[in-house]
Amino acid sequence: MFGNDKKELPIGIEDFKVLIDNNYYFVDKTLFLRDLMHRFGKVSLFTRPRRFGKTLNMSMIRYFFEQSEEDHKSKFFHAVLNGDAKTIERELNSWMNRSISYHDGYENYYHGFLVGLLQYSEQYLIESNRESGTGRSDIFIKDTLNHEIAVVIEAKAADTEAPLEQECRKALKQIEEKQYANGLLNEGYPKIVKYGIAFYQKYCKVMLG
Repeated sequence: MFGNDKKELPIGIEDFKVLIDNNYYFVDKTLFLRDLMHRFGKVSLFTRPRRFGKTLNMSMIRYFFEQSEEDHKSKFFHAVLNGDAKTIERELNSWMNRSISYHDGYENYYHGFLVGLLQYSEQYLIESNRESGTGRSDIFIKDTLNHEIAVVIEAKAADTEAPLEQECRKALKQIEEKQYANGLLNEGYPKIVKYGIAFYQKYCKVMLG
């Protein structure tokens, strides 16, 4: 939910993937998945009153445990290389909804979260907080095999959800003002992709420079 955009209520939707992929409202305060993983046994009994969301919970469990981490990382990483900000944003929001807490919302955490997701292929070198231009960019990605593409990412953490787009623009402006791409140009990379990413709790916004 960014700016004036409003999410729809998932009335009658019992498929968790449909709910998440279409950006419906979904709030789970039960810590259901965490408790299931911590108390996992050979057999688990789920008791719920009728019309109390049992089908949706079973769907959530199914998709959570059937997710292929490598499939998600592949889709995410190739979107980063291809300048596909929409897919990056969707995948990041999906990862955060499944894996982080509201209490993790600070800039260094998001920085580490991104670096971890980007560790996908030995062909690409991930550099963090490296000096370039007149400052230190958050993240560089460099194609060390073909030397064809490099990526610059600057991440920001917002205090509220409303200014995420503004924080993205601020990040992109910082990339230009601090000339973070200059070092990559000097190394001979012909294509440099730039992203500003803003986070707030379990939400993010991604903009292509």
